[in-house]
Order: sequence, then C-alpha cells, then structure tokens
Amino acid sequence: VAAVAAVGIGALDLSAPTTYAIAGVAAVCAAGLDGRLLGPPIPHHRRQVNEDWLGRYRAWVYGAGFGWQIGTGVATYIMSAGVYLVIALAALTGDPRSALVVCVAFGAVRGSMVLIGARITSAERLARVHERFEAWREPVRRGVLGVLVLAAVVLAVAGGAVAVVAAIASATVVSTIGAIRRVRRGSPAPAADACSIVGAAAT
Repeated sequence: VAAVAAVGIGALDLSAPTTYAIAGVAAVCAAGLDGRLLGPPIPHHRRQVNEDWLGRYRAWVYGAGFGWQIGTGVATYIMSAGVYLVIALAALTGDPRSALVVCVAFGAVRGSMVLIGARITSAERLARVHERFEAWREPVRRGVLGVLVLAAVVLAVAGGAVAVVAAIASATVVSTIGAIRRVRRGSPAPAADACSIVGAAAT
C-alpha cells in the first residue's frame, strides 16, 4: 500500500520543502496521538490474532498467518501512532522501491518480536515476561513519544522555513485540541505537552 501511494506521490513531483512540511505535520499528529491529545486513544484496532488457528492448522500455516498479520503492523493492536508515521514517511519518499524496503524492514523487525517467546517454556517464565512488559509499558510509551517529537523537529528543520511554519501551526492546532479535550474531561492541563515541545524546538 505504501509503495502504491509512493507512486502517486512521486507523480506529483512535490518540492523538498513541501515534502518535509507534510512529513513534519504527520510526525506532529503522530506525537499528538501518542501524547493523548488527539483521539481515539491508543491502542487502535484492538484485535489479536486468532488463537483457534493453533489447533486448526499446521504449524507453518498458523505461523505464516500470525507473522503476516503482526508484520503488517495494522492488522492487530496498533500500540503507537509511529506505525502510521512509518507508512506515511515511506509513501512520501515518492519511490515505490524505497517505500517497500522501509515497510518490509519495519514488518520484519516487528514480526521478529515473537522470538521473545522462544524461551518461555513454563507458566512462571510467562508470568515474568508479562511483569516486565507491564513495568516497561509507560517508559516505552514516553520514549516513543520522544522519538516522534524528535522526528517532527528534525523534519521541520530539514525542510526549511515552510516546514517549520507547518510544524508549528500543526503543533499549535494539536495542542489546542488537547487543551479543549482536557477541559471537557475536567483534567488539569500539564505544564508542557509533546506538541508544545515540537513548536518550541522548531522555533
């Protein structure tokens, strides 16, 4: 899908500043989603692979099926808007081969996470793995959010004035939406949110 989109974007022959501006806006929006300023809240597409396959099909069939679904990044739980950003940036290359390489690499790395379970041979080990996952949930979320903010800043700076203006404008809009949502929920406003950081850093 990203490769097909890259063909269309390549045909538009966008200038580098415009491409960077679009990419920067996409990164800001991704940060807004992960920063819980835009909805619906992450995770999206709350679907897991079908465990009934384990007893219904041969190992290579359900292994390939699970790997394909997990590897696409969008067929099961989407835990970060970074998934959307990878697809968008791949398409914005304007080169279908580059887009394909980016997305296949992403899918291969994401799919390889099943190897974490290779040594889980008992209920005790499974419990320990889940405990570690839970302990790292929030630090990882904040780390990914930081990467998205950094990506937005880098893209804006690389794109020059047009991209910086676009990133700041989109950060302002996202921050405003987040503030409105917090007011409606009656939640206190944080000292600084991710998208405000994007605007400040880009400035």
